[in-house]
Amino acid sequence: VSHTRNLLKNVNQASPIKHNGNKFHGYTEYNIQWRFNSKSRGRQRCILNKVKTVLTLKYTMPKLRSENEDVHKVWNSWYPNLEKHENGHGSLAVEAAKEIDSSLRAFSSRSGCQKINQEANELAYKIMEKLDQATKKYDLDTNHGETQGAWLYSHL
Repeated sequence: VSHTRNLLKNVNQASPIKHNGNKFHGYTEYNIQWRFNSKSRGRQRCILNKVKTVLTLKYTMPKLRSENEDVHKVWNSWYPNLEKHENGHGSLAVEAAKEIDSSLRAFSSRSGCQKINQEANELAYKIMEKLDQATKKYDLDTNHGETQGAWLYSHL
């Protein structure tokens, strides 16, 4: 029993993830970059081409370093829930990257390449703002994964 009691303390101490003074056991970091070229199409019209959107996802997750059977039981009950919660963050980023890519590919011609470049980037940044809001709402709705069983204390 003492091994499982120490598990929460040990995971908290080992976690590099801090936010607003709180320790978290998992974290999903995302970076979405987009590129495109603009090309003149006669009579002062301009289109986007060569659209490329790249999503980089990085998950920071704990690793178990214990041979204790009771600790493994707790870990195996808890860890998949933490993974599910973090994958939810990743899914939001994947959807935003897809939306940026499809929106830029569907962008209609504009008068002037400077205008199309500005409007395309503004659209992508709006989608990024929407992603930030969705991520905050996801954590609020799940209380940072607690409602999904992603809090270790509830498995002890």
